[in-house]
Amino acid sequence: MAGIGTIVSIRRSDEYGGKYAGKLGIVKKLADNRVGVEFSDLKNPASGYGLFWFKKENVKPSFFDTPKHNDAIMPAALAKAFLNFTFGAPRASLGVKQVIFSGPKTIVLWLDGTKTIVSCGEGDDNDPYAGFCAAVTKRVFGSTSQAKKVLARTRKETSK
Repeated sequence: MAGIGTIVSIRRSDEYGGKYAGKLGIVKKLADNRVGVEFSDLKNPASGYGLFWFKKENVKPSFFDTPKHNDAIMPAALAKAFLNFTFGAPRASLGVKQVIFSGPKTIVLWLDGTKTIVSCGEGDDNDPYAGFCAAVTKRVFGSTSQAKKVLARTRKETSK
């Protein structure tokens, strides 16, 4: 059975009219015989967690939950972005609606209605590209501190 954090594929069934069959998501909650799945581009307004709930037999671990691709190597947020880019999932999850530069802040408004705000560090130049990249990184990893942790854990330096 798929545990929390597992990347899963939804099997064909009559749940939700079958419209999520084949869709990839991440298990976020487990309850009795149900699995709460988060899709990167959709939120369920009927669920307090924004999750879509499926019977356990209607979800299966995907190829990306193999040891080579598990979230110890690929954090869940990065896996979502990877799946979107690889399989052409709707771009709402990373689709940019507008970018606003206001003093030392860069504000990215996303197509899904959310926004990400990053600030230029004290003494840094206010570079629009760097601000945009920081906002995308924050969006993918959930926070700048999480992105720094991943970088610290995976960084490899080579000598020239």
